[in-house]
Amino acid sequence: MKKLLIFLFIMSVSFCTIAQDKAYTFKNQTFVDLSFGAGDTIVASDTYSIVITAGQHVKNTQSLYVDIDSVSGTPTMEIILQGRLFTTGAWIPIDTTAWAGTGDTAFTMENATAKRYRFYRIYFKSAATAQKAKVMDVQFKVWRE
Repeated sequence: MKKLLIFLFIMSVSFCTIAQDKAYTFKNQTFVDLSFGAGDTIVASDTYSIVITAGQHVKNTQSLYVDIDSVSGTPTMEIILQGRLFTTGAWIPIDTTAWAGTGDTAFTMENATAKRYRFYRIYFKSAATAQKAKVMDVQFKVWRE
């Protein structure tokens, strides 16, 4: 019985620390600074998504700031900024950055081609097997053209 309780405790802790996808809706804003906690750790070959719904359907360009920290090992992943017009349908790639790190790394992605998207997704696609990375900060800005 004691082993079963220990096993259930370990499983519940591991489920609590797996990254959960986030969603955010712009109202009249053009900028969002998202906050992250201990549960926003990307493990193994995991994926993690942040979906932002734009309040207005106008042509715009985008800027994305991402700060990632490696928790263990040397994590590798792609960070992909995507857009789409409707609630259904395929995500259209806007920009992609590959990251491999052993420490805290911050970078920006810029898209200078004005397009209309109603939804944006910041997609983290891990390629590592036994490593962990933590999303520290994400800032997203749309520039109305």
